[in-house]
Amino acid sequence: MNNGTRKTGILLLAAGLLVLLAFAGAVSAYSFDFITPDSQTATLKMGVGSQIVVDCVTDNIPAGATMRIVLAKSGGNSIESKSVIIQSDGHFGTTFETWELAGGMYTVTVQEPKDYPFGSKRNWFTVQLVDRTGELTSTAPRVQYSTEEVQVSGKASATGGRGVELTMYEGTTTDGRVVYGPTWVGTDENGQFSEKLPATGAGVYQVVVKDKDGYIGLLTYTLMSGSATTSATTTATPTSAGKTLTANAEVSSDKPAYFAVKTGTGDATITAFRGTDWTIEYTVNGGSVTRVNNKDENSDETITITASDATVHLKVYPTKEGVSGTVYLTAKNVVSFAEDPKLSDSFGTGAGPSATQSPVGAVVPVLGILGAAALILSRR
Repeated sequence: MNNGTRKTGILLLAAGLLVLLAFAGAVSAYSFDFITPDSQTATLKMGVGSQIVVDCVTDNIPAGATMRIVLAKSGGNSIESKSVIIQSDGHFGTTFETWELAGGMYTVTVQEPKDYPFGSKRNWFTVQLVDRTGELTSTAPRVQYSTEEVQVSGKASATGGRGVELTMYEGTTTDGRVVYGPTWVGTDENGQFSEKLPATGAGVYQVVVKDKDGYIGLLTYTLMSGSATTSATTTATPTSAGKTLTANAEVSSDKPAYFAVKTGTGDATITAFRGTDWTIEYTVNGGSVTRVNNKDENSDETITITASDATVHLKVYPTKEGVSGTVYLTAKNVVSFAEDPKLSDSFGTGAGPSATQSPVGAVVPVLGILGAAALILSRR
């Protein structure tokens, strides 16, 4: 090989390397920085129930680009994924709720977009969720007979005299509205606290308890109208289309409770409060029986009746065999709500989802008959 050929080969090799370097530079040109948590923090530690805040900024991924942020169990499957849009100032982010997550390690990842490949910067951080619910106990009755106030008393054993922050929700923490707080209240040296919080009527209330280290746990209280010795229904808060009424009864897996309900105008909701895994069976205006068991003992079981001025029959019992206790119910936008043991005849042994036929299911056989008839006529 002469010198000219060798020089040409070297020049071509150098040019190829420059192209590769340029291409590599283009591939790794896009990046972002974490603001929350800061770019130096690879692991966060927080209590279960705290909110994971993801806030990022980029200076070279264009506004309008879509980014996907994923929360996953570390070393496991994705739990939740959200798509966010980069704004004109380069910011993008989201939040993840952790109410229903168990303690342990989780990973938050900003996935690499197809059109904007990342460089070598870290695009993830880990979160250690600590379950502090064992630190919190309630010293007030879970069921209280009042429609005006909730007695919130408890002990945060690891808090001491540093105080706690209380936020009370009407209904559940995910879809209920705040009726008190967030407000800090004092605790004694043992972490004990006691407050009377204003209520809006009968129903379920949940109180989020935090201290300076973050979320501790959740206290759930049920307000019933009447008294502890009365199981009959009494009127609570009126609404524009009906009333909010409550009832309770002793039940077991082999001895259900039965209730008669008359709904008002518009949708009505009937809720069996958490504490036991409840199954609700119901009929509307004497129709087929529908069985509902969508929640476990940690969540309220709720059904919605969309028929106005309807007669609803309820059958409520623990889902698990051998379980017994008291079921507490609230019915919103109803005219009447009362226990009625005589309604057992309304529920046969075949009750359940299979006993309810949708309109589509009823139409299919009719269409089949009509189709067969048309075929016979066409052959004549």
